[in-house]
Amino acid sequence: MNRNQKIFILTLAIPLVLYGAPYAYAATVSSSYVVSNTLWVITPATYSLTATCNTGDYATGGGAEFPVSTGNIIYSLPVGTAPPTGWAATAYYPGSGEPSVALIVKVVCQTPITVAGIGVPEFGSLYAAIAIAAIAYFGLTLLRTKKTAKLPVAAPQ
Repeated sequence: MNRNQKIFILTLAIPLVLYGAPYAYAATVSSSYVVSNTLWVITPATYSLTATCNTGDYATGGGAEFPVSTGNIIYSLPVGTAPPTGWAATAYYPGSGEPSVALIVKVVCQTPITVAGIGVPEFGSLYAAIAIAAIAYFGLTLLRTKKTAKLPVAAPQ
């Protein structure tokens, strides 16, 4: 392996290692949790319920349960600005004679992980790291070729 190949490999490897370092720590920390909210319904009506993540966290999924044979869920969707911060559902209960039925809304929340005061980079940062490494490599190669081109060549004797 010649020197240019070694420089190229190091130039690409260093940003990738630095990119992966926060994830090595983050992989050992569980930051997801579920928030559940329950509303007991008795009389025929339309009911709405929301489950919300803690302040500063965001929703990654959710859903609603309404275990009644005659009722139905009208909608179940994320709520809040991008990214969503909770889950909401609306269900209709026609009053089928069941004593009480629970409308349950759950949201899966995630806490952003910070490593040593630095937010864990997003997936797109990987592409930026590779692009910067490639530019650095080709810049170094260009400088090296300019220096070698300026070296005096000994005249044949």
